[in-house]
Amino acid sequence: EEDAEKVAKKNRKKFVELLQKSREVTAKTSYEKAGKLLGSSPAWEAMDDATRRQCYDIFVDQLKIQAGTKEDAVEEDEDAKKKKKEGKTTKKRKQDEEEEEPPKKTKKKKEEPSKDEEEMTKKKPKKK
Repeated sequence: EEDAEKVAKKNRKKFVELLQKSREVTAKTSYEKAGKLLGSSPAWEAMDDATRRQCYDIFVDQLKIQAGTKEDAVEEDEDAKKKKKEGKTTKKRKQDEEEEEPPKKTKKKKEEPSKDEEEMTKKKPKKK
């Protein structure tokens, strides 16, 4: 069993190396096209189809992430940009509104000083 696992692991490693070295395989390359390009390679032939397809899908997903073309990431990015842009528009509108309407100043009524305050403000005679 251990030997079979080691062989399988070695085959997966060689297959991934094949994918990495091949310039033809990109984030947009289908599994079928990759098979046509690389199918005659010993590293391709050494694996069963299910495992090979699984390794291929993982490899291509990594390429998509690295290239920044993963659909989810792209959609999230676009949504974030839209929200940011909308936020700027709202801020700008608020600034424009503030510039048009200066804040209204309310006049404070002067309160008459209390008796205590009156006494405190009176000048005390200087002692000599």
